[in-house]
Amino acid sequence: MNGQQARLEVHPARQFSTAVLHDFLQGIRLLGEPQRAALRNLVEFWGSIGDLSRLPRREDFEPQQILNILPNVFMFDVLADNALRYRLVGSTLVDHLPYDPTGKVITADEMHECIVGSAKVARDIVHYQRPVVARGRIAKDEYLSWDIMATAMPLGDEAGNTSVVFGVAFVLTTPSFASTAVIEHELL
Repeated sequence: MNGQQARLEVHPARQFSTAVLHDFLQGIRLLGEPQRAALRNLVEFWGSIGDLSRLPRREDFEPQQILNILPNVFMFDVLADNALRYRLVGSTLVDHLPYDPTGKVITADEMHECIVGSAKVARDIVHYQRPVVARGRIAKDEYLSWDIMATAMPLGDEAGNTSVVFGVAFVLTTPSFASTAVIEHELL
């Protein structure tokens, strides 16, 4: 190698901006430091696991590595028609939803609601293969909703396509009387 080290090729999605993440999280006053740290640590963990030249894969981590946030975890499978199917929804999130959406498919005509605030945000993660942080709202019924803070990131398959969207969401507020919505989001 003539005294030079081999250059590691890093997948572009792994070169996310921790500064953008930090600024976005600092701007959410209702988010406590433990939740900020959990979101920050999860994104940094995602950026460091597996082969850095590709998207991380589901098999690159074990649930034991994220035990402290499992009740707040969600996963979507990306289906062949670009629909999304809830693979997993943590118990804390299910408690704030009208039903357990595990197994539910979100089609293109239902792009208005999902745990990351909207299926459009989830589809941006799939398309751009970048983590996202989002502040949004989930609704228990037509009267009660909660503001949430979520981060979600893509997991890849053998071909380099996004096959799973993996994330965590924290409930920020007491119930309010507003509908489900994305308030703001930022690709990292």
